[in-house]
Amino acid sequence: GVVFSAPPRKCILASTDVLEIARLECAAADAARAAGTREGAPFVALVVARAEDGSTMVEAYQLSRQCVEMYRAGVFLPLAEQKLNSGRLKTAEPVVVEAKEVKSVHTEFFLVNVPIRSHTSPFLRAGPHFPVENRDFTPQHPADLAARLRAEGAIGEKAEAMAL
Repeated sequence: GVVFSAPPRKCILASTDVLEIARLECAAADAARAAGTREGAPFVALVVARAEDGSTMVEAYQLSRQCVEMYRAGVFLPLAEQKLNSGRLKTAEPVVVEAKEVKSVHTEFFLVNVPIRSHTSPFLRAGPHFPVENRDFTPQHPADLAARLRAEGAIGEKAEAMAL
């Protein structure tokens, strides 16, 4: 999956975000197919944003199968031709949405909510191997995260090398 963060805006995900998620999901599916592994594994976009009251909001979405198929078929205009921070995806040809032909579709039309269960993750606990971000002592580094994940047994050698 992928994690998105953006300044406050009217749409959940902008058109450019949806196209990037679709591109990444297709690339992951192609890589899985080429490797002979499980294709179609869930691909989730985690959206981290600031709510109007100043609190942090975390929501998870998947793109609908229809959206990914439309992306593969080239129905959407390229990323460069989409309006930044717009909640509407522009299409190359008219498409039918709710019995009307349109040349742009609201991004929310393609989002599927993914429930997030409340839990306490051992990976997020502060400890001696993971510096607290908002302290002046030691800044966080990708190697700190790799060390924490390695200690929990949740990281492979390839991912660890990438973090260093």
